Amino acid sequence: MNIKNIILIAVVIYIFIFPDKAKAEEITVYYLKDDDVYNDMLKQTFEVENTNNSAKKIFITLDKLFNIHNVNYVPQNTKILNIEKIGKNIYINVSGEILSYGGGSTYEVGLVRQLLYNIFQFKEVDIVSIFIDNEKKYLPEGTLIDNYKRADFYAKNKHCHYSNPYN
Repeated sequence: MNIKNIILIAVVIYIFIFPDKAKAEEITVYYLKDDDVYNDMLKQTFEVENTNNSAKKIFITLDKLFNIHNVNYVPQNTKILNIEKIGKNIYINVSGEILSYGGGSTYEVGLVRQLLYNIFQFKEVDIVSIFIDNEKKYLPEGTLIDNYKRADFYAKNKHCHYSNPYN
């Protein structure tokens, strides 16, 4: 038996014994920890089941972000209601709890930066719209995320070293 066959058999056995590991991939969740909403993002990686569905990856990423408590700007109990991707546009519907922080322009900047950076890390997305309880609603300080373009986001955040990973 030659070395190629031995390696092939070993890979097949590994996949048979550890099927979830063979199907796993990592996602990265970016969040802000400090009060300076213009600081660089911190990141945490998670192993998830492999999927080619970018809407599902975004759902998983945001769900992880929404559940990293005490270290980010997403209000507790905020849920993703649904996500739809059409072409390079993504439409995200979240629960009304996202409004529960009560306002504050600094807080809102941090919240929006976290959301958009986590969404725009996926090169399959150029435009994002976020709905709150199935409606276009403004956040307490007046931000409306509707047809928000990747290029506009990175232009406003070019001072950060992570700006546009797809330039």
